[in-house]
Amino acid sequence: MRFYLDTARMGQACPAALQVQCESARLAADDPSLYSLPFLKDGAKAWPDDVQQEFPALRQWQGTWQLKQRFATAWGVPDPNRVFLADQTARLLRIAARVMFRQSTHVLTTDLNWPAWQSIVEEEGQRHGRRVFRAAIAEPLLNHGWTAEEVVQHLLRTFCEQRCDGVFLPAVSSLGVCLPVTQLVHRLKQQAALRFVLIDAAQAFCQMPDVGIADCCDVLVTGCHKWLGAHLPMGIAVAGNSLAAEQIRCVINGPRHSAAYDDPLLQLTEQLQTSHVSRYSETVNILPVLSANAALANVKNHQQVLASEYRQRRVNADLVAECLAETAWHPVDLDDSVRSAILLARCRSGVTNYLDPDELQSGFQRQGIALSAYSGGWLRVSMPSQVFSPDHVHQLTAAVHAVSQLFQSS
Repeated sequence: MRFYLDTARMGQACPAALQVQCESARLAADDPSLYSLPFLKDGAKAWPDDVQQEFPALRQWQGTWQLKQRFATAWGVPDPNRVFLADQTARLLRIAARVMFRQSTHVLTTDLNWPAWQSIVEEEGQRHGRRVFRAAIAEPLLNHGWTAEEVVQHLLRTFCEQRCDGVFLPAVSSLGVCLPVTQLVHRLKQQAALRFVLIDAAQAFCQMPDVGIADCCDVLVTGCHKWLGAHLPMGIAVAGNSLAAEQIRCVINGPRHSAAYDDPLLQLTEQLQTSHVSRYSETVNILPVLSANAALANVKNHQQVLASEYRQRRVNADLVAECLAETAWHPVDLDDSVRSAILLARCRSGVTNYLDPDELQSGFQRQGIALSAYSGGWLRVSMPSQVFSPDHVHQLTAAVHAVSQLFQSS
């Protein structure tokens, strides 16, 4: 039995997304011309009735505007025009960073930011002649049990001391630390000159119960293959206000001096809203859009579902922590105010510090467990939302002990 505990990395495809992908493959074999501009813009109603009956999963596609409306509802923003869809999340982040550095001269980041995204922001800062300061908060959070309030106080003090006027932060870090973004932004607006807030929300839906972070930021950037279960990567940017949305659109429609800002899916979905699609645009893979739409349409009472799934993930994390007893690992004791449903475990002193993370990850895969491993013997276990069965708990316990004994003896 395979046990997937790495949803923070890829996420498992939900049944609705899988059905759309299967029907899309069949449609591509039968009549790919049905993937027309009217279909993309207005949905399956552009097809004859018999075709709609033949492809029931694709029939629920109602066009790009409807998809943006669904995302706007999911993130709690009133206007679908604030939602942007792209092939690559990194390109959306780069565009958002460009907008940020037009307004902010010195941006505060942390050492919990995802390294690849941190590099993008730093590159854009250099491109615009701006400064980026990285605050060190990982060590006190992971080793000294800092609370959310201590994080807020430290970042607020650092923001003022460094004379920052913008922030780029993860709502939930890749290591599972849930940063108090809304509290920090509220305090910054009260006590400092805050011009722009850019949030990495890639992990947020899966790992925190309240997703109202769009209200406190100018732009948040995320994807849909993790939290949504759409499987196929697609970038999403949500502007927290109409001004930020307008500025993003200006970058998209303005002169593109660098291919780093150019995204075919982003161009197409924006052009579909104006009915002026370029004849000479690049051929675009639209399957991620259809897959995301199916996955999102399949979620009912979104906020309640998220809260319920989050609670179950926390229960699962506690079960995994119990499975680590008397093994080579022990859970990192994060304060509850910054804890998400990602469980981070460190190796016990002198056990697996020399291990290559790929070897460690492969060891668990041979036991039927998929999780993430990092240098120094660290493990990250990202919880699914389904209830763990006794068989799951037994398999996980046996796997942890087997891998622990294997590497302790090596």
